[in-house]
Amino acid sequence: MLINQYVLSKCQYIINSFNEQYGELKKSNNEMLKVIADNEYSEMDFQVRLFPYFEGAKYNVEDEKGKVNDVYYPTLDYRAEVKLLRNYRCSSKNRTSSNSSSWKELRDDLHWLKREIANNKGKRVLIIGWFNVVERFSQVVQLGKGKGCKPDIDYRKLGYFPFLRSTGDKTFAIEYKYLEGEKPQSVDSLYSPISNVDCIFLGNKEDVFHIAIYY
Repeated sequence: MLINQYVLSKCQYIINSFNEQYGELKKSNNEMLKVIADNEYSEMDFQVRLFPYFEGAKYNVEDEKGKVNDVYYPTLDYRAEVKLLRNYRCSSKNRTSSNSSSWKELRDDLHWLKREIANNKGKRVLIIGWFNVVERFSQVVQLGKGKGCKPDIDYRKLGYFPFLRSTGDKTFAIEYKYLEGEKPQSVDSLYSPISNVDCIFLGNKEDVFHIAIYY
C-alpha cells in the first residue's frame, strides 16, 4: 500500500474525532478553542494519532543521509514528516506575533520530499495539520513578502499550497479552495519546481481541523 493511501483514512478519522469533540465549542466560543489548540496539543500528539506506536512506528529516526525523520516504519520503509501548525495574530499595526519558523521548516520538508520520492514514490510523505480557528491560512503560515499584518503575497510561497487561491495581492485575500478538496493536486513553486509532488487537502469550512497530505 502507498503511504498516502495508508494515512488518508487516518486523517479523515482525526478530523471527524475533533469535530465530535470540539464542534459545538467552535460554534459557541472559537476563542476558547483557539486557546485549547495552542496549549493542549503538541506535534508529537499529532504524530502518534497518525502513526501509533503499536503499529510499528518509530519516532525521530535518522536516515542514512543524516536526516532525522519524525516517523519511520522499518518493515515498510515508510518515512514521514509531520507538522502541527499554530495560528498567530497581529499584535499591533506594526508588529506581528507569529511562528516565524513554520515557513522555513515547511519549505525544507517539501524539498526533502521532492528529493526522496525521486526513488521512493509512495513511501515518503509530509503531513501538515492545523486547527481551523482563524480566518485564513496566511494567519497560520507566513505567505507574505515581508512582516506586518497586511503584507503583499509572495506567490512563490503560495505555489506550495495548491488548496489556496488569492482574490487580491495582499495576504488577507488568500482563501481556501474548499470545493476542490480531497482531489490530488500537483505542487509547484517558483522557488523550485516540484512537479513530482502531489497534495490532497482534507477539511471543510465547518471542520475543527484541516490536514494537507503531500506525497
